[in-house]
Amino acid sequence: MTSLKFFIIASIICLLLIATGCSDPVPHHQWTEREIKEFECKCSQTDTFNNLIISFTGFGNKEFDSVLVREYQDTLLCDSFKMFVFPATGPWEIKNKKRSGHINRTMNTKYNYQFIVPGHPPYELANMKMIVWSAYPGYDCVMGDFRMNGIRFQNDANPEIKKWNRISNSLQLMQGEWVHEKDKLSAIEISDRRWNYKYNGKDTDTYYFNIAKQLPQYVDTSVKSEFLILSNGTDTMYYELLSVTDSLLSLMHFPSGQLHMYLRKKE
Repeated sequence: MTSLKFFIIASIICLLLIATGCSDPVPHHQWTEREIKEFECKCSQTDTFNNLIISFTGFGNKEFDSVLVREYQDTLLCDSFKMFVFPATGPWEIKNKKRSGHINRTMNTKYNYQFIVPGHPPYELANMKMIVWSAYPGYDCVMGDFRMNGIRFQNDANPEIKKWNRISNSLQLMQGEWVHEKDKLSAIEISDRRWNYKYNGKDTDTYYFNIAKQLPQYVDTSVKSEFLILSNGTDTMYYELLSVTDSLLSLMHFPSGQLHMYLRKKE
């Protein structure tokens, strides 16, 4: 009889465990709607963050072991420091040339950061914002909205620096000096990825540029074209490369939609 009672009690306990014990664990603290709103407000007012991880894609272990980082407040250079970049170790990381670096210092969302990778124009991290990030057992405030070389990334807490591909056919054709079709004193001189604006023979502004296949902030991603993203650390400009030949360079500026035609300068 005792055995029967024990079996019945054990069966009941087992059924209760099956009915109640298979759900997800209850968080240590269940946030109220008010607490979430207050946290979102506090997060939106936060300007500083720490321990940023940067991904590097396409760079082999032997290319470099550190990069120089420059910190700008508007046009003022505030600081510069080196960031160690870890080598790829696992088979997948080595095959895909995936590396990472860690900035163990306080950074400011109102500043711009240039990453000087050997053999490449500067990569610029700018327009950063803090966002609320879901993290067990509640929420966290992280830097998760930013622009890398003018391209915006949202809900992404780990900026990525991608190695630029070899010079494309378009980039090869763009090399040299071009004179504006309507203003003969206005010109641009392109050397590799360096873009110099000139007026009356004198340099006025210098940018570095990247060629992208998409410009989602202005153009539908289904559009197949080439876009130019120009940056100099304090300013970023966007163009669609409409056409480039041995003699003509045609651009459209975003967001104005203004067309610019340049003729190759005759020697």
